[in-house]
Amino acid sequence: MRRVTTATVFTVLLASFSTLLLPARSHVNNFAASSHVSAQAKVNRITFSPTKPFSQRPANQLTIDLQQESTGYALVLNDRFSFWASSLVFSPDGRALAGGGRYEVKGQTATETGARLWNLTYNRQENLEVKIDPRIFNGYTGIVRSVAFSPNGRTLATGDYDTTIKLWNLQLSDTQPRVLTGHKKEIYTVVFSPNGQMLASAGKDQQIFLWNPATGESRGHLVETEDINSIAISPNNQLLASGSKDKTIKLWDLTTGKLLRTLTGHTGEVNAVAFSPDGRTLASGSDDQTVKLWTVKTGELLHTLVKHSNKVNTIAFSPNGRTLASGSEDTTINLWDVFDGELRYTRGKHDAAVYSIAFNPVEPYFASGGNDGKVRLWTY
Repeated sequence: MRRVTTATVFTVLLASFSTLLLPARSHVNNFAASSHVSAQAKVNRITFSPTKPFSQRPANQLTIDLQQESTGYALVLNDRFSFWASSLVFSPDGRALAGGGRYEVKGQTATETGARLWNLTYNRQENLEVKIDPRIFNGYTGIVRSVAFSPNGRTLATGDYDTTIKLWNLQLSDTQPRVLTGHKKEIYTVVFSPNGQMLASAGKDQQIFLWNPATGESRGHLVETEDINSIAISPNNQLLASGSKDKTIKLWDLTTGKLLRTLTGHTGEVNAVAFSPDGRTLASGSDDQTVKLWTVKTGELLHTLVKHSNKVNTIAFSPNGRTLASGSEDTTINLWDVFDGELRYTRGKHDAAVYSIAFNPVEPYFASGGNDGKVRLWTY
């Protein structure tokens, strides 16, 4: 992959709808972007090098900025609103990015909660175009803490602080969601099983609900003794992992509903859990500032990854399972080698805590979001 140098020139086109361009797939470290606001907007062409980030832009226009960090390149998806992303997820085909959280329209004082969608497509020049979906998935009375795509990409599930789960049909341009009720307190996490036959949700009421996403009916629930911050379902659809306020990770058999084992070793709340793509390794991130890698079959601790200087809020495996990304309250994103537990590099930095990381399942970049109101795309 060709590296971007400071001599590289980037072009930003400002016109009538928000579009981001990444050059050809073999050159994803080069970035170009275009944004549009209205059919009457004047087209401006601006060139700049990565050592001089473009910052002067009309306040009424949708924009996408390029930033150069000392540790890598990032595209910042700053459009007409600031978006504090509690959760990010790519669609199974890699053509859409969904985010849940709260957002603030620039120039307005009100802060709203909901989910947003960015559509990702390649044009004839093999450039990646990112367009803001005009739909706003709102109607929430609390913060959207978690979002999940169904395996077929047709449904977006959201978990909300208002105790409800909403299922949005993405095939319809204007639709009301199906609402699932049952939780008594805030929902922190929702996830589909890889085969799409189950939806799991969990949160502050210390229960993991298992749903039939086709009918919306509850298939039962698993009970813990503390708040559940994160859940993940194994690639073979047989196991569910939960990370909790009690500093433990629990592995559940989804066929029987029985607790198989409890993994101990963290000294702080477990905020994030994730299965590797082959299902053999489980990762966990904690308030104790560490990431741990476990063998799923035996529960053996493989590695403890130490680098962050504050809580680890989010973790994600790359599609090939070789890299694990972790995002922290310390504002950084670390990328680790899964096999030896060594830090590969620190990829960039947010301006505030990082809450969510998601890898594109097809292309070599990932998204991150957090408390600075920005969603970034990074190469790796």
